[in-house]
Amino acid sequence: MRKRRLSIFSFLLIILCLQALTGVTSYSQEKIMIDSSNLGKTWEEYITNPGKEAAIRIYELLPAMKVSRQIQVQEEVREMIFKNLNILESQIYRGERNALKVGFRLFTIADSKMEASLVKIIGYLLRYNTNLFLEELKNHEVLVPDLDQLVCSFQLNEAGDTVQQKLERNIRLKALGYVENKELKAMKKKCIRILKNLKLD
Repeated sequence: MRKRRLSIFSFLLIILCLQALTGVTSYSQEKIMIDSSNLGKTWEEYITNPGKEAAIRIYELLPAMKVSRQIQVQEEVREMIFKNLNILESQIYRGERNALKVGFRLFTIADSKMEASLVKIIGYLLRYNTNLFLEELKNHEVLVPDLDQLVCSFQLNEAGDTVQQKLERNIRLKALGYVENKELKAMKKKCIRILKNLKLD
């Protein structure tokens, strides 16, 4: 009887602990806030003098994960970032890894128009710096709102032009075919499958 009581007590204790942990997680998700003033100031510094160190500072200010509610950031700061995405884009296409990391983390604060721009910018990298694309996608996939849309982002650029879209799909498939890094094999296969399953007819 005593052992049974101990078992019941242990079981109830485990349930209470799990409930407490769940409560803490939910609360932290709802309370995640961005220091908009610091983010805005650091972003201004970045667009004035973009580079590895400046990108790292931006990266560290952005959330490391998405939450159930949109993360709170001042609209003027989000708009300023959106208007200067071309600076980040140029750094990404130069192969600056930390700029690409920033691009992925910006998904956590993006509205619909910023999200569409980030999808095009990051997705285009697949065609000519495929290893870098796959490496950072592997590390940040959880932040991507729609992986199919990212891999097939050319559809956003050439709506209705199936000839151009087929050409772009083939370019991306060919680029993926050159990747030999075994650590990227799973992500490579996932991207190839998405491109091959895309209906363009």
